[in-house]
Amino acid sequence: RFWLKPLGPISSCSSGVRAGGSVGRLPFLRIVAMQALQAAGMKLPKIPTDDFLSWLTPLDGDFGPFSILLSTASLSNPLDDGLDLSGFNLEDLGLHGKVAADVPGIGMKEMPINLSCDVSKNLDAGPPEVDIRDVNFARNDHSDGDEAEAGGGGPFGGCAGCGALSAASSALMGVVDIDAVKDWAREQISDIIGKKIQEQMSIVSCCSVM
Repeated sequence: RFWLKPLGPISSCSSGVRAGGSVGRLPFLRIVAMQALQAAGMKLPKIPTDDFLSWLTPLDGDFGPFSILLSTASLSNPLDDGLDLSGFNLEDLGLHGKVAADVPGIGMKEMPINLSCDVSKNLDAGPPEVDIRDVNFARNDHSDGDEAEAGGGGPFGGCAGCGALSAASSALMGVVDIDAVKDWAREQISDIIGKKIQEQMSIVSCCSVM
């Protein structure tokens, strides 16, 4: 029987990750391992959508002038029959949480933040591809009090249904580097999913020799 040796321990990258840093990747080895599974006639399992979403949060990043904590994930169109880890294409995956910064002249300020992205994974491709389509400051389940005033628009993405911005919220939005947030989220999401798939590959290969 075919035996696939695990590629080392799986470490979490969802806590205390410095934005812009690298949590390490093994894209080439993952490609080889995936091709080996395919050659041996083995497939990765389908998993419930809720299990997949639980992989992605909590996710926090320290950007220096501001920090982000993404606490929940959502999918506009959940897959009733589960997600096939061998290959998938997800549209409108959402990550929701708060952004905080010590705003000059105002003090510590928090407001909601939401990321919308598409994620795809092919059987014989490299790491999952992540496209961060939008970052906005619309109300979410982590909003309370005056945080719900946060708006969006312009370079910060759309924010349909948001109320008028307070001065503090406007100042905080001016601190947030949207491009840095997108780059950080893209790397983190891709790496988290890649490592979780690696875990499943190890499980499948181990079970195949039992």
